[in-house]
Amino acid sequence: MKVSRSAGFVIASVALIGAVVLTVAFLFYEVLFSYPATTEALDANTKLLLHMDGSNGSTVFTDSSLTPKTMTAFGNAQITTAQSKFSGASGVFDGTGDYLTTPASADFSFGTGNFTVDFWVRKNGTQSAAGIVGTRNAATSTNWSLEVLSDKVWVVRDNIAVFGAANSLSNLTWTHVALVRFGNTLTLYQDGVSQGSVSVTGQTWNSGDGVLVVGRNQSDVNANYLNGWLDEMRITKGVALWTSGFTPPDAPDTGSGTPSAPGTPTFTTVTQTSMRVNWTAAPGASNYKIERCAGVGCSSFTQIVSGVSALYYDDSGLSAGTSYSYRIRGTNASGDGTYSGTGTQVTGATPGTPGTPTFSSVTAVSMRVNWTAASGASSYKIERCVGAGCSIFTQLATGISTLYFDDAALTPSTSYSYRVRATNAQGDGSYSGTGSQSTAASGGGAAIPITGWAWSDTIGWIDLNCSNLGVCGSNSFGLSADTVNGTLSGYAWSDNVGWISANSSDLSGCPSAPCTATLGASALSGWLKAVSGGSAQSGGWDGYIALSDTDTGDGFSYGVSYGAGNFSGYGWGSTNVGWVDFSLAHTTYNTCTPSTTYTCSDSVTIVRTVTTAECQTTVTSPYIMCVAPQFCSTGSPVCITPEPTPEPGAGGLTGNLTVKPNLVGLNGTTTVYWAVNNVQVNSCAVTADDGSSSWSGEYSATSTCPTKYATGCTSLPIVKQTTFRLSCLDFDGNNYVETATVNLVPIFEENCNTGFIHVNGQCVRP
Repeated sequence: MKVSRSAGFVIASVALIGAVVLTVAFLFYEVLFSYPATTEALDANTKLLLHMDGSNGSTVFTDSSLTPKTMTAFGNAQITTAQSKFSGASGVFDGTGDYLTTPASADFSFGTGNFTVDFWVRKNGTQSAAGIVGTRNAATSTNWSLEVLSDKVWVVRDNIAVFGAANSLSNLTWTHVALVRFGNTLTLYQDGVSQGSVSVTGQTWNSGDGVLVVGRNQSDVNANYLNGWLDEMRITKGVALWTSGFTPPDAPDTGSGTPSAPGTPTFTTVTQTSMRVNWTAAPGASNYKIERCAGVGCSSFTQIVSGVSALYYDDSGLSAGTSYSYRIRGTNASGDGTYSGTGTQVTGATPGTPGTPTFSSVTAVSMRVNWTAASGASSYKIERCVGAGCSIFTQLATGISTLYFDDAALTPSTSYSYRVRATNAQGDGSYSGTGSQSTAASGGGAAIPITGWAWSDTIGWIDLNCSNLGVCGSNSFGLSADTVNGTLSGYAWSDNVGWISANSSDLSGCPSAPCTATLGASALSGWLKAVSGGSAQSGGWDGYIALSDTDTGDGFSYGVSYGAGNFSGYGWGSTNVGWVDFSLAHTTYNTCTPSTTYTCSDSVTIVRTVTTAECQTTVTSPYIMCVAPQFCSTGSPVCITPEPTPEPGAGGLTGNLTVKPNLVGLNGTTTVYWAVNNVQVNSCAVTADDGSSSWSGEYSATSTCPTKYATGCTSLPIVKQTTFRLSCLDFDGNNYVETATVNLVPIFEENCNTGFIHVNGQCVRP
């Protein structure tokens, strides 16, 4: 600030009592203040900067950019000191013929590049249609403007309204408005909050005839004038000053100057030799410089690249398993900005070595191979070779997420050797040591019970299994099948003939081979024997019950069949017992396929269900908890990361909710359709504001509706104007809302039926 001083005298006459006049000479100094345009470096990207400062009533609007434009005021457009956002003054426009213009300039043609138009506005009363700033001309198709339509800010291009703000401008309140193009996305902000976004891929945003007008919506139509105040209007070409929600400026702009600090670097796509370095935008930056240092706790940074226009950089040629630190700074015509914080990332490395395999649940045909975890492992691969001292390994399975593998279909009494290696995105790790284990001898499997009942018309019920001490007393009994060879053993009970044995020792000497009772893949074979057979009480009957027989010339065959855990068909016990019906007998043996599955108990808990090789044991337990925003997906053993939520920002859903019809008669119904396609959500619900209807789901086609027409939910009878509200939550907890309203057909009093009267547009009983 410059200060100058000049001296002078002033003569003052002061009337005293008695009409005596005293004349006094005062010496004064006139202090003159002179302000430079700015003491800070202006950014060449700033193409218009109207502080709207000056003396009250002035019609001079000064452009403080590096390339000043001549602004011409029309009507009563002037500077006022009665209202301001900053510096004690603003531009006032009375809504009748007030506006500013400046001649054509390429500075207002943005092409397909980034740009920012921002200002403070204070609306004075309802604005049905009024211009704020732009190059709109009815005769020119390539133009842009920001206008107020029905009290909301709208973006206009090529004389077509592109989209409007979600929220209205508050009356007699200063609101910061910013229109920002960043890449292929155009976003409108009010007080730093997104009002909506659209894709502008391939679109050119130019100035048409080049005339910029402030305070009305077209340069060639004398209508739609702004009624209110403007302050701190700025047009920035080539730079997106904001790329996400922000805090509005709290001081007058002096040109963007050097950029602010970018966001601290984060990292994606990390490999052994490369990674992507990401950051959030620095307001005012034209491009970026990246610096790097290597080693844990390093501090000596070296610039590795400059002129980066994206918000990421793919760094390569790195060393595996090494810590790298990065910092970013934005730059523009005014110079380099402030450094970001330091972000550090270690490049990938192959995983460590698993523990040497150990073994459990060893049978004649299967075993569980176990190992301890390897550091850095995403999953495991397992290899096997057969025979004592073998060395030729074959890969059995990959992508194993557990620390064990159930190997089946093995050969009894055989040596098997296993080795395991871990893997991740960087590749395979080293092999574990080799672990060897021999399978058990044949017949060493677990016993699987056969339960239920058999029936004979001669001797009645045969109880196949009983382990309830309250019923069986001290004599618990039952038949069972060996999981390896299917051999039956144990006893059944008949109240009429006593114990019926399946033990091999009781079956020797059976009428025809094979004697051993055996459960095969689809049938029983061999014999059972009533232990009391051959006694005097049996009438000479030997006690044998045949489980199957083929046609040997007598014209018939029979047998007990088996499938999906259930038995059917008949055995034969000579004329003493007759046919024995097994249709009420069953077992769990071979009723399922060994498996490991993954399900979700809620949106974040992955549950693993493991079924053993014998299909006897199923274990269900929580496997992993996903941390938001990751979520559980049925069938997947890992947490799923949702795609980034696209615009619109929190609060905005459009084009997802429809009611058909939207005009119905009293007690008529409508159908509500919705399909959320433009935002990644966690849950959605649709409710009626009268509380009559409520449905959930991201799509009406899959929603559970009491009544549904086609793929939409049918409402309850409509008795008044009803608004349906679609509300969705994304994985970050943001809420998105869209509404649709159904109106009633007006009912006139003379149309009410007898016994009804007309009240508030409806026919009701008195």
